[in-house]
Amino acid sequence: MFFLLGNALPVLGLMVSTAALELQAGYPVLDGVRVNGAGPYRMLVDTGAESTSLRPSQAARMGLVPTYAVELESVAGAAVTPAAKARLVEAGGVALAGVEVLLAEPPALPGGKRLDGVLGQTFLRRTNYWIHYTNRFIAMDIGDSLDGCLKGHALPIATVNGRPAIPVGMGAAGERRLVLDTGASHLILTGPFETQRRVMPASFRSATDGRTGGMVALPLVTAGKRLWQNVLAGWLNESEQMPGGLFPAHLLRSFYISNRKQSVLVEPRAAAPCATGPTEPPARTDGATGTAW
Repeated sequence: MFFLLGNALPVLGLMVSTAALELQAGYPVLDGVRVNGAGPYRMLVDTGAESTSLRPSQAARMGLVPTYAVELESVAGAAVTPAAKARLVEAGGVALAGVEVLLAEPPALPGGKRLDGVLGQTFLRRTNYWIHYTNRFIAMDIGDSLDGCLKGHALPIATVNGRPAIPVGMGAAGERRLVLDTGASHLILTGPFETQRRVMPASFRSATDGRTGGMVALPLVTAGKRLWQNVLAGWLNESEQMPGGLFPAHLLRSFYISNRKQSVLVEPRAAAPCATGPTEPPARTDGATGTAW
């Protein structure tokens, strides 16, 4: 079940919800999130997080009680975390019923402002979403409006532990699928990786994990038609891990994930037919408010 609330994206004039993002130390943060009507909460929008999570003290205050536990995989290993099914989660103008919410402490981002939780893939993968770092907004769509409006170079996405992974080229080192992660500070490689470059000891982190490993300079990195040179990457060379890793989404000015099409548009543009808004509101959808356009 879904509902469309709040504001639509006026530049597109479509049935699309939009909300302003705050960039805290480069990480996208969304204010105004509500869980079972309680809030508003400040949450990290983390495409690399399998689940949405809420600070345990906040969950206890609003009566969200854990009913089961889940094991989550990350670059720092596996962890078992208590969880519950929220009746309703509202974020960025979209409300979804029956969202898994973990009861876990959120990351402490640089910048001083406290987070209440993480908006992860148990919410995001039920929408199509456009994150724009330059203009600082997130647009979410529960239909096909953005699919028909946004244009650009499409890359297929694979799902790795519930998270979107895109093909990333690394020059002579070949290509591998990396999780497109708004919660990662650096490109991080896991598992075997052949390099002739010097590997330097280093520590690195995602927004939710920290780890000591190596650091290697990649002469060339490509994603779609974007190209970067001399990119520093963290490397966890552990034989039991499959080749993979994290691609820091902040390297892109914007990206659009279509979970309907299982694709990502790298730095998409709005097509001309979508550039003007409607003069009358569109017909209401199930659960939408009268201002949802």
